[in-house]
Amino acid sequence: MANRSIVIAGASAESSQTFLQALTDAGGTATTQIPGQPIKFNLKDAGKRGWQDWRYFTYEGTAVLSNQPDAATRIDLMIACPPSYILYAGGCALVGLLIALLLIPGFGLLLWLIALFGVGWAIYQATSVYPDELLDRIVSRIPGIITISSTPSAPVPPGAVPTAPVSPPPVSNGNAVADQLKKLAELHTAGVLTDAEFTAKKAELLKRL
Repeated sequence: MANRSIVIAGASAESSQTFLQALTDAGGTATTQIPGQPIKFNLKDAGKRGWQDWRYFTYEGTAVLSNQPDAATRIDLMIACPPSYILYAGGCALVGLLIALLLIPGFGLLLWLIALFGVGWAIYQATSVYPDELLDRIVSRIPGIITISSTPSAPVPPGAVPTAPVSPPPVSNGNAVADQLKKLAELHTAGVLTDAEFTAKKAELLKRL
């Protein structure tokens, strides 16, 4: 599964058409387009990848659009590997085990374990790597992107004004020096600093007052 959270210029109605056009250009098809509801779509990987023929498996995704301040729209995208591929990979592993045990009794199990590692790698690619590639294919065709993130953030309510983080009040110079003197004394008591080092550092800190 892969996720993207992007913010693009334009209201949600306009951004919806922009996304659908990018989806079509990427080779995808919208399956559900109900106003006010997430857009559901299908997208296939292009071409063959060796023995893994991905053309027969359709990835499923959703796009959630929400209005943002300054006439912008956030689109939260998610795409996942189809369950049919997991069943396909499991079936391949089972058939491979039967063939290995029947045809090569001595080394069948070892060969099957090697093949099982390959099946596991293929599942990892199908569930983690290729969904990212498919989302990148869509996002790269969307114009007017303002921000993009791999981790969807919490939605900002319409009309809300984002606030800057509140900084803690500055610590006075005297308090800072007092804290450092305390830590210096602790280090001296613990034997980390010699008498000479402690005296020199203490004098240096007192000059800052």
